Amino acid sequence: MSSEDVFESALVEPDKNLFIQMLTRDVELIPAILDLWDNSVDGALRFVTLDGDDRFIDKSLDGFHIDITVNPDSFSIVDNCGGIPLMTARDYAFRLGRNKDAPTVDGAVGSFGVGMKRTLFKMGDNFRVESESIEGAFALEVDVPKWAALDEDVWVFPFESADAAAIVTDPKQASTSIKVWNPQPTVAAQFAEDGFIARLKHELEIRRPEAFDLGIVTRLNGTKLTPRRAQLKSSSDFRPLVRRFRTPEDVRVEIHAGLVGGAKESQITPDDEGDADKFMGHDDAGWYVLANGRVLLAADKTRLTGWGDDTARYHPQFRNFRGYVDIRSNDARNLPWNTSKTGVDESSRVWKLIYGAMRTALAEVQALASRLKEDRRAFLETEVKSSLIQAYEKARERPIEEISPKQESTLNYPKQEVQTRKLKTIRFSVDTERFDTVAEALGLDNPQQLGRALFDYYWRLEIDD
Repeated sequence: MSSEDVFESALVEPDKNLFIQMLTRDVELIPAILDLWDNSVDGALRFVTLDGDDRFIDKSLDGFHIDITVNPDSFSIVDNCGGIPLMTARDYAFRLGRNKDAPTVDGAVGSFGVGMKRTLFKMGDNFRVESESIEGAFALEVDVPKWAALDEDVWVFPFESADAAAIVTDPKQASTSIKVWNPQPTVAAQFAEDGFIARLKHELEIRRPEAFDLGIVTRLNGTKLTPRRAQLKSSSDFRPLVRRFRTPEDVRVEIHAGLVGGAKESQITPDDEGDADKFMGHDDAGWYVLANGRVLLAADKTRLTGWGDDTARYHPQFRNFRGYVDIRSNDARNLPWNTSKTGVDESSRVWKLIYGAMRTALAEVQALASRLKEDRRAFLETEVKSSLIQAYEKARERPIEEISPKQESTLNYPKQEVQTRKLKTIRFSVDTERFDTVAEALGLDNPQQLGRALFDYYWRLEIDD
């Protein structure tokens, strides 16, 4: 070691291959595709029409469309959502991280500056991006292994073409095309699965319903997608809970919580015992949390959304519970989501405030569901429907946008109790053939009704004089 060596600093220099591997390691393929879809939607939001309260006007983005094509050999997403301005492409869009001077769109989802790059790196070894906008056009193509092998002081993707004078006057005539080929083997295998396409379709239809309301059309492999609507049972005497508030960060929060479903007499049963994990057909129960229209959590029934934290853990008797949390901010950086926008950041102060409100709402709806269960149990003995059961049956499911649109409301339902006697539940199993024979003789096919009929039969013959 020379005495003339000077130690002024330690070298901190990123390695491309390590960066690519770490960037893509923890993101799943479907959320990665959703990042690209979000970018297209955010592009269209630049042209949305607002009402007097600065709310988006439905169908004001009619004519905008996004087409996603997935097959084992390639992936593409093509839109006419305004294009990527040439200056934005040069200075911001392909940077690995969001520059503080990057332009923003009110109500947009993108916030961290990694989504598109992470997705392209994850999918395959080759990608091409072309765009025409109202502020110039460009095209670039990247061979990822070759780019990663380059020793560059400054990381860049060279433009294949760039023309600041190529201006499109109509935003709907502008376009962006992203294509990936030579997908990674694990990616190609997933693209070949019908189940993967079905899951992607489901995620697209629930993740950002507002995009559909605004008129943006999304197609997956040529099939037009339709949104899944948030609904709750509501009437004048059976009202769900609605709460609205703002956080100190000016994040707007709206919570709806209540019940769905029906209670036909043949379905009225208190027998909701057993292992909730084995209760099939009600996977939609739980909390749905949206941030700027993007669903972060869907049908969540864990401690993350309050279940089992001074409230009851999820159980089949709560299978008709639905809770919806709509979180909005003009600055997406204030939203309590993780970098892949597939979940919440539990350490966020905003999320802690929201979590407290959710837990309180959940406890109230759980109390209603438990009361409804007891009234159903009483019905089996008295054959008299309580006012609560009647109100529940008469209330119809309505989109949450139509429920208390201007004001908050507390959970409201008939409170008077039904006079009941103490009840015992009888439970036993019999051979299927013997059950079918007796059921046919009595003209019944419901095990619970058959058991009750047999008990009443013995009571009349042997006990009741």
